[in-house]
Amino acid sequence: MKRQKFGGRQQGTPNKITNEVRQSINSFIQNNIDKMQNSFDLLEAKEKLYFIEKLFKYIVPVLGSSSANELNTSHQNSTDVSKKYMDWVNDQTKDVKIELK
Repeated sequence: MKRQKFGGRQQGTPNKITNEVRQSINSFIQNNIDKMQNSFDLLEAKEKLYFIEKLFKYIVPVLGSSSANELNTSHQNSTDVSKKYMDWVNDQTKDVKIELK
């Protein structure tokens, strides 16, 4: 049984705070991209992998369990390879700390 709503956002209405935070982060990155690139260029290869791996979660969508079950075998295999690579990167970079200058 579906409960009756008595206020709040209507279904499908975007969260205003989440949108504002995303816009602020986007603006910060755009205003500091040169500094970030310079800092990235100074990193060692292992640190670069760590940095890129951390960015993946904002770029590549995370699959839910129901979505993963719907994938065909070839897609599942590529997901397994990606997971193994990400696990390897995590193992290689677990002690790496990145400081932006």
